Amino acid sequence: MPKRVLLCLGVVLVLAGAVAMAQQPDTQYHPGPKLDPAAVARGQKLFITNCSFCHAADATGASGPDLLRSPIVLRDQHGETIGVVVHAGRPGAGGGPSMPAFSSLTESQIGDIAEFLHSRVVAAADRFDYPITGVMTGNAAAGAAYFNGAGKCSTCHTVSDTAPGTMISLAGIAGRFTPPNLLKRIAYPAPARGAIDETAAETVKVTLPSGATVSGVLIHQGEFHVVLRDADGWQRTFTLGPGVQVAVHDPLAFHKQQIGKYSDAELHNLLAYLETLK
Repeated sequence: MPKRVLLCLGVVLVLAGAVAMAQQPDTQYHPGPKLDPAAVARGQKLFITNCSFCHAADATGASGPDLLRSPIVLRDQHGETIGVVVHAGRPGAGGGPSMPAFSSLTESQIGDIAEFLHSRVVAAADRFDYPITGVMTGNAAAGAAYFNGAGKCSTCHTVSDTAPGTMISLAGIAGRFTPPNLLKRIAYPAPARGAIDETAAETVKVTLPSGATVSGVLIHQGEFHVVLRDADGWQRTFTLGPGVQVAVHDPLAFHKQQIGKYSDAELHNLLAYLETLK
């Protein structure tokens, strides 16, 4: 095929791709300026009065569509795309209900409605980002007594800047984690298998029939194989069978055993004590 024809064909394909992309609805939310609470409040009242009978009071849709997923709302910044539809209305799609025109609404009122809809989009996007409060209900003195006594925390941890031997220092831990995350780490220690942090990782020692041993971080242990990462960073797999011995060490084993033993008061007292370690 002549080069000129190939070149023309390539141009046509590029243009066709560009047209196809242009026809795809833009469903990405484009953040605008910081929301104005007063405008949001005004817009909510206007929306409930004029729009909620089709789109529901929270704009998630009823007989009309869910506006939180509407490309028109997601593209809008100041009411410029929402206003066109509000003023002109829309015919029903596929025999569905049509949207009447609200030509009497002013540009300012439409801007307030847009602000309310933007606030709903933001709230939906941040629905998993709720602040957790109310966890600091314990007694620090009781937590210290538990740490050094019945909890046996002090057998592996110290609160000083230096940790002798294999002990792990908790000095400054309250400055590294928020109270909810610190409470989670106490009650439900992170899985250690294959961890990059060698101090928290499960380790394994494999003894072969020849007597040779290989040790490393445990990656996987199944019915037929054990996989580890050795000191040089190599991942090695060993087939289990006669004469092969496997010894696993989990530095978080004691923590995991405590999960079913902690009382609610002990957990919160311990958290209150650790929160003093800034």
